[in-house]
Amino acid sequence: MASQSEVKEPPFWGRVLIAGGTDWPNLGRKGLKPTDERPDLSAPHILRAVSNIRMKRVFSSHSSCHAFFLSVSGDVWVIGRNEKGQCGLPSSTVSIDAPTRLDRSKHFAPSLPAGAQGDIVWAATGRNHSLIVTRAGTLYSAGGNAMGQCGHAIGDVNGFKRVTGGQYEKEKDPLVRASAGLTFSILLTESGKVYALGSTEKGQLGNGRTGEHFISGNKLAFQTFTDPLPVRGVLADKKIVDVQCGQQHSVALDADGYVYVWGFGGYGRLGLGMQADQLSPTLVPQFARDNAVLRAKAIYAGPSCSAILDRQHMYYLAGKWKTSGEGGAGQGYMTYKYFHELMGVHCLNVALGGVTLLVTAYEPDAAMRADCDATMNVVWGQNAANGELGLGSEKPRSATKPIRCEPLDKVSILDIAAGQNTTYYIARNQGEKYSELPRFPEVVPSSDHCLKCSREESAQGSEDVLLECEKCENPWHLKCLSPPLSSVPEGEWHCPSCIAEAGNAGDLGAEGATDDKKAVKRDADEDEDDSLQRGTPSKRARGGKAGRGGKRGK
Repeated sequence: MASQSEVKEPPFWGRVLIAGGTDWPNLGRKGLKPTDERPDLSAPHILRAVSNIRMKRVFSSHSSCHAFFLSVSGDVWVIGRNEKGQCGLPSSTVSIDAPTRLDRSKHFAPSLPAGAQGDIVWAATGRNHSLIVTRAGTLYSAGGNAMGQCGHAIGDVNGFKRVTGGQYEKEKDPLVRASAGLTFSILLTESGKVYALGSTEKGQLGNGRTGEHFISGNKLAFQTFTDPLPVRGVLADKKIVDVQCGQQHSVALDADGYVYVWGFGGYGRLGLGMQADQLSPTLVPQFARDNAVLRAKAIYAGPSCSAILDRQHMYYLAGKWKTSGEGGAGQGYMTYKYFHELMGVHCLNVALGGVTLLVTAYEPDAAMRADCDATMNVVWGQNAANGELGLGSEKPRSATKPIRCEPLDKVSILDIAAGQNTTYYIARNQGEKYSELPRFPEVVPSSDHCLKCSREESAQGSEDVLLECEKCENPWHLKCLSPPLSSVPEGEWHCPSCIAEAGNAGDLGAEGATDDKKAVKRDADEDEDDSLQRGTPSKRARGGKAGRGGKRGK
């Protein structure tokens, strides 16, 4: 048995998994079906294009059809709908189908500073706009800006541009995080102060008014703010540690565990026992307990609901979270309710998507936790038509009660984000169950022969088998690697080219050609299937125990 000093701590980074819709331009739009090139993924898939990049966070939201992946080196990759330039790339490219790294000079104005101060530490996505916060505490925004939610003059913002003019800059109080609604944004500073910008229509900026006025005839408009506006009221003397945006409401958490809500109150989403809009921050009495254990630990906002984890890691939900029945349009939860199905579940993280609700929790079964510290992953939601619950192709696409996401059993999920029609995960690249997950795209062009010696059968003999790269599927003989390998290694394996690519991006996907790797053993006699012609794109489908020295044929 290994001594305690020999046991390695699980890594704090992982790989990106994706489930649900990938037809980014058409998601959520009626009458349009997914294509073979942009399918609905009914189970979590490893996102092949960044399977060599060490990621630590993923950002998306209930109203977004795009997402940001944050790497350990402080860079972000973007994917998804880009009609308004919300991915930070030219809006002429309406869909970013493969994850694309944002260049610190090319895609930011002004360029991000060199060194650690230019690292990205946070991102937020609305329906048509996005926000990025750097380690220096500066804010950049891109995308739709019809209501000033990007912090610039009205009009779409192409490429990420720095937001200036906030009082926090004068006070040298750097930003640490942000959140995005439909037409507004909420910002949080290091000292715990909150700022807001965009539309005041439902009071979501928390400034005590909507600014409602007539602009012509009977046409109403609402005041907008393009400069970050301090949110005061009951927050004035509080240290806020988190902020979250629904479509038209806001939630804040202070250092003592008290929760504050404001904005649109429809369906009871604020959890105050009524549907009235709140134009300024209002304390939620349910979590204002004398016993600190009964206060809030974390807050989350969905499109028409809000969720709270208390300090006992218990899950509570308010508002409308499904289409019918209790919790539906006519029977929204007016106050925060506990789910009996989650009794005894030690919740760790939550995501609220367009129609989905996700929880990662402590796995009580030691055998299921295994060596990778696997989590228990729970999902539910009504009418998740794109497979974003990730339950698998043979399972229902709706679940009105919390159920275990079995395809992720024995997989350690570090972070989750739920988009409008898609779910994203950061998963540790450890364990047999992880290695058996399918990849997206499933098929990529690859060679039949070793990229070093250009041979299928090694001159070193039959023991010198081919290893397939986790990302590109191109093979290398054990002896053609530098340094050479004597046997098929355990774990994840990437070829020298994909390791170099990750290293150039600042996010080395593996320690080297012989470390932190996943190997796939291929024998020279496995290509006997005449239905697959040599010289054509690879038709290999992931299967069996390919991640643990299993064989994958063509």
